[in-house]
Formats: sequence, structure tokens, C-alpha cells
Amino acid sequence: MHHSELKLLEGHDYGISTHGRDGARFVGLFRRCWDAIPEVDRQTILDYWDRHERRRTVSFELSNDWGGSTQNHARVTEEGYRMRFNAESFSVMPEKPALFIIAHELAHVHGWASGKSHALFESSWDVDRALKSILEKFENENEASANALAVQWGMDFNASRNGSPRQVRRLSWRNVLPSEHELCG
Repeated sequence: MHHSELKLLEGHDYGISTHGRDGARFVGLFRRCWDAIPEVDRQTILDYWDRHERRRTVSFELSNDWGGSTQNHARVTEEGYRMRFNAESFSVMPEKPALFIIAHELAHVHGWASGKSHALFESSWDVDRALKSILEKFENENEASANALAVQWGMDFNASRNGSPRQVRRLSWRNVLPSEHELCG
């Protein structure tokens, strides 16, 4: 399989690993999204990544080789240090939903960077039902917070209306964004 590394952000050493796909379109979308984010928020994210907490390094991946890629357009893990994007989705997804998803994931990173993230569990954890219910409440708040910040950064949540980026039942760019009621209610 073809693998390449593309420079993700001008003026920074961050690259994105692409597997079997041309990542040029995605890099363009990521940069457009990044440029729309206020400088103070971009700097918060960059400062966080540059701290390498717990000896972590930032990694970006555009592929369909990661766990969860069949159910998700994107996923941020390792407290904001690993960002994975579904190559198949982003190769055909219209621009506005793509920009929203990228902003939503960067909003999660911003949450970790600013100490506001509620991400307390990964779905692979084996927790009992009561605890999982409590943790899901925090996760839902985290998702709503990321959506709200993406909208604050100027992304269009009206580009699509069904589902949320992390809870897509049928992987389709049409199942990207929450309804206005879910986002604001």
C-alpha cells in the first residue's frame, strides 16, 4: 500500500501520514479550517502539542487502517495527541461537512489543551452499566462542547443534519452533524 507523509501546517513540523490515498485535498481542507480558528485558540493547541505531555508526540493519520474507521469520520485519542481521519470519507465528502468535522476534532484537542475536556473513557473500556451511563453523560457534554466551539470558529453545522461525528451508524458524509436543537438545546 502506498504511504506518504505530507506537511500539514505551514510553518510547523506537523505532517500527516497518508495510506493509499492522495492527501492533498485533505491537507487543503485542514489548513482552511485551521486558518479559520482564532489565533489565540490555535496557539493554545500548538502550545499543548509542543509540551509533549507524558512524552507523547503528535500524530496525524489519513487512512482507513485504524480501529473505528468503519464507524467514524475522524477520531482524536491520546488526550489530543493523535488525530485520525477516514480517508474514504474525506475523499468524497463535501467541503462544509468536512470542515466541520475537522474543526470538531480540533475543538476536542482545544478542550484537552485548556483543561476543559470531559473525555473520561474510551469505548473499549470494560465498565459496568451504571458507571458507563455516568461517563456517557460526560462524553455527550464533551461532544456538545466540541460542536459549539466548531460553530464559534465559523464552521457550518447546517451542512448536514443527521447524527454526530462520533455516533454515525451508517458511515456517510450526510450523517455528520447534529440537528440545531441537539446543538443548541
